[in-house]
Amino acid sequence: MEPPVNTEGEALRDEKVKVLKAVRPATPAQLVRGQFTGYRREPGVAADSQVETYAALALAIDSWRWSGVPFYLRAGKCLPVTATEVVVELRPPPANVFGDLGPEQPNHVRFRVGPDVAIALGPTPRSPDRS
Repeated sequence: MEPPVNTEGEALRDEKVKVLKAVRPATPAQLVRGQFTGYRREPGVAADSQVETYAALALAIDSWRWSGVPFYLRAGKCLPVTATEVVVELRPPPANVFGDLGPEQPNHVRFRVGPDVAIALGPTPRSPDRS
């Protein structure tokens, strides 16, 4: 979000609302829903249940600051990893002021806040859901 015009709560709220309004509507191609294997065998679940137990969604924000930055949300039951994390891919700057330092490789900073708190630096992971 952009910095608020002052430190009052209303100004901060207004900037948050601007970001939420700038979220591009998702298309069906950006959404995956499903049911974990064995869900229909769970106690109290109908054998023909069509209820989704997980979903994954890719979102984009229409603003100059977040142009080209995907936001991936995943949630559900019985996923292989239980975590709340943010992975930030650091891209090279548009102009290299330090000359040729060798091949540029994207790096990332990972902030995991649950269930274990961790901060990691390193090469960009192949998949955001890797542990």
